[in-house]
Amino acid sequence: MKTKNHRRVGFVAGLLGVLGAAGLAAALDDEKVPLDQVPAAARRALEMQAGGAKFTEIEREVEHGVTVYEAEWMDHGTEHEASVSADGELLEVEENVPMDKAPAAVREAIGKHFGAGTKVVIEKTTVVYYEVEAKVDGKEKELYFSPTGRLHGEESDDGGDGDEVDDD
Repeated sequence: MKTKNHRRVGFVAGLLGVLGAAGLAAALDDEKVPLDQVPAAARRALEMQAGGAKFTEIEREVEHGVTVYEAEWMDHGTEHEASVSADGELLEVEENVPMDKAPAAVREAIGKHFGAGTKVVIEKTTVVYYEVEAKVDGKEKELYFSPTGRLHGEESDDGGDGDEVDDD
């Protein structure tokens, strides 16, 4: 169990790195759109996430062949973002976190990596993925997929750990 949890932490860290790199590349293709141009299912999902807050920006982008809508809004002085597919499936949620609200371990790590006095922006990111477990040729295997169907990692009971899998 401990090994599996350790692998999962590594997988999530790798996934966030992949998503960050993919997000940077996709940012070049982002297109701002008005709310009335967002498909109904995506609009409902974004509005549910925002809880009645007014959107400050909505962008449409294509990630791995899937159209994604990302909306930003403010809630009680905190910036939020959510990404959904055109059919309304939640892909990712981000929330800016003030330094004093970040976990102590995160604040300590920030100090080690950036040094005292460095201005940083902290975002708490929740990424949706699907863990699929199966027995193949008598061996346990797990694959991790984004809601867009992109393979992000795998584990197997043969000691192999394919957390770096990326089918792009």
